[in-house]
Amino acid sequence: DGEGVVPVDIAVDPKGGELFITDNANHRVVVVNNKGEFQRAWGGEGEDDGQFRYPATIDIDAAGNVYVVDVLNARVQKFDPAGTHLLTVGELGGKPGNFYRPKGVAVDDAGTIYVSDSFLGVVQVFNAAGEFQYVLGEEGVVAFSEGMAAEAAEVFRRLGSPRKRAADVAIGVTAVTHEAVLLTRNARDFAGIAGLNVESARPRSR
Repeated sequence: DGEGVVPVDIAVDPKGGELFITDNANHRVVVVNNKGEFQRAWGGEGEDDGQFRYPATIDIDAAGNVYVVDVLNARVQKFDPAGTHLLTVGELGGKPGNFYRPKGVAVDDAGTIYVSDSFLGVVQVFNAAGEFQYVLGEEGVVAFSEGMAAEAAEVFRRLGSPRKRAADVAIGVTAVTHEAVLLTRNARDFAGIAGLNVESARPRSR
């Protein structure tokens, strides 16, 4: 039913006029008509196809297919208007096409999928089949180093629990990508990321 919805985002089907709402509290998508009357819902908390862990942004393509950012599962899921799972884009990890904290999704008329990542501070671009194409960053297209990506993935494997250190790896990978020096008080937290230049910052005196 449509009770207890905590809405995060909303998209309108240009063909049928239905409203698709991401319900953060119940980990689902809720569909209502333009009068607000409940039509259907799908999802539930979990990691399987069609389930979510805090769905966020939602968009609809020209064919009426629905794209939902699944934040803590680090992916975007694509559904038909009835809620049938069609495609999963991305996963948690350190390679191009992986995510740390996806937050926004948009789909253009050609079916190209754009996904923003709040940790990396970039937009990753995928084709209609969900295949990674390139990254948009502060300086336009950012070319990832395959060697750097492989090393970041190895860092995840060594840590054993990727979610625990996802932020550190994301920050380190971003610094390498932009050829920046990372200034931190905890340089050891970023050990093992190839090509990362780290400088120790002294605590501010009070």
